[in-house]
Amino acid sequence: MLMNHARNASFGKVNAHIIGIVLKETVRRAMQSARNQLRDFEVAVKGKKEDGGDDYVTTVDKSVQTIYVRTLRECFPHIGIVAEEADLAVPSDRGYDGCFFTVDPIDGTSALKRKQSHGIGSMVSLVWRGKIVSAWVGDVMSQEVYGYRPGSAKVHRIRDWGISEHLTINPHQPLKSQYILLRDNPMEFNGVLAALIGNKFKNVEVSGGSIGISAARLWKGEVGAILLMPNTEKPWDTAPVIGISQKLGFVFLRMDALDGIFVLYNPPVTNVQYKRTHPIMIVHETRLPELIS
Repeated sequence: MLMNHARNASFGKVNAHIIGIVLKETVRRAMQSARNQLRDFEVAVKGKKEDGGDDYVTTVDKSVQTIYVRTLRECFPHIGIVAEEADLAVPSDRGYDGCFFTVDPIDGTSALKRKQSHGIGSMVSLVWRGKIVSAWVGDVMSQEVYGYRPGSAKVHRIRDWGISEHLTINPHQPLKSQYILLRDNPMEFNGVLAALIGNKFKNVEVSGGSIGISAARLWKGEVGAILLMPNTEKPWDTAPVIGISQKLGFVFLRMDALDGIFVLYNPPVTNVQYKRTHPIMIVHETRLPELIS
């Protein structure tokens, strides 16, 4: 009787700290589950990518997403879930319009398929009526987690689940001494982009896999900027990256197709996919004068 009462009782209002702890712990469980399955998992083709290549899903994606959905539904039953595997998505209850979690159980499925030792992430965010109030990105291989709770002005980098630090940006390191990270073949860039990269940055680095783990390299100061070519944007990919980047003072720049000039751009926070037709760059606000000089 006592157990049944406790199970159904209300224990007061949920606050920002509880939300942060639940999301952080869910990412940790997701990463651990993924690591436990790295030796033996199944891969299937679920469709085609925009470039015509196969789009894969693994049994790891499915099982990890189940962890997210079960935890979020048990802890926050009124808030919907927007997820990559649509069969596990959940609508929000009435009165919670515009409030939803985004879940990308395995960000970098192709990297997982190749059993890479890097580029495999797991991401979750909470969007509250147009604002990304909490976001967490986990690196499955390094076990690092990056994120912030609702109401916090700080982004945490947590290592080994006992070591935590606040991420900060060195405002005195010029772009000319830093690499720019590309996620596409630079041979396909037009002359304007190639000139910008060559004139403003020390060099380039090309990397694929998880967009969240690529963004984490920017947050940690390993690279000075990220350039993203036109793409179909998915909320489970974009929301965590937008949330943490903006919290740290990074800005998004859109390249004007007419004159090749980058202008400030506020990426949409949405629960649906959309086509982005222009390149964008993510760079810290303190470095903007260097780009326009």
